[in-house]
Amino acid sequence: MQQQYRADVVPLRGPPQDERFAGGFRMNDFAEFRHFKYLLEILLEENLRSAAENLHTTAPNIYKQGQEFQEHFHLRVYMKLRDNRIKRTKTGTACIPIARDLLAHRDEAIVALQAIESGTVDTLRLGSGTFVDKTLAGVAAGSGIAVMAANVLSWLWGI
Repeated sequence: MQQQYRADVVPLRGPPQDERFAGGFRMNDFAEFRHFKYLLEILLEENLRSAAENLHTTAPNIYKQGQEFQEHFHLRVYMKLRDNRIKRTKTGTACIPIARDLLAHRDEAIVALQAIESGTVDTLRLGSGTFVDKTLAGVAAGSGIAVMAANVLSWLWGI
């Protein structure tokens, strides 16, 4: 049986033109962690109701958030089938590891900041290339963060 697609999928268009972000904001400032969390759950579950239940929200809310994200960035991450199931696109399949990594980095950053705040870790060492901004290095040194100029990789993000 051939799958039928709904007509409310996000049409692909040219580059986004959004006047809300003309005053110094970047277009990508629209994206929030919740968008990636919602998209990840939708893509993994392939069902709006299940995704909404897992996130303790409603199916219309999670669908709206996903649609707004797709429309804003002119992406098609998934398509909604007539039976309310979700079909991932190639972009949606690629979105899964990207969203997982982004959310994991967020969690690691929060844990690191909480450790610094609680005194469990008194120095956070971040590696950088040899082209370190002097202002940034000064601010970091003033807040107890050791900046090492070498091709050392950050332990925080594991890169």
